[in-house]
Amino acid sequence: LWFEWNKEEIAWRYTFISLLGQDDEASLASHLLHHHGLAPLLASQAGETFTQFMNNRVPPDNTPEHANERTYRFVQSLEDFSAVREMRGLLESLTLGGLRNFHAHDHSLAVRKWRDRIGNCEWEHSSDCFVQAATSESTAKLMSE
Repeated sequence: LWFEWNKEEIAWRYTFISLLGQDDEASLASHLLHHHGLAPLLASQAGETFTQFMNNRVPPDNTPEHANERTYRFVQSLEDFSAVREMRGLLESLTLGGLRNFHAHDHSLAVRKWRDRIGNCEWEHSSDCFVQAATSESTAKLMSE
């Protein structure tokens, strides 16, 4: 049983990302890259290549007063990393309907896998489930460093 988005007349807005002033396709691509974790997944799979790329851009100071700057530079490093830029281009080349199906598929798999294991993981609260990228050990390691 697969979920297919077929309500083209309904406009979706990804509130925080839409603040960037992007069109719907770019907004949903950003949502998939960052909220669904495709960007850190791609970066983590690149291993040392991404680590070296990021280390040239993110200050090594781990003190709390530099946390915001480190976070900003980490996200910017993800955005500028070649594999992530390529994925953004591929995502933005899809139709809005295609992107919505991709998005719905990720949530659908998450609900089916986690609904009996995570308290509020249900169809109505699919954002409370772990999407596919969240189950990657390499992504978890990258995000915890």
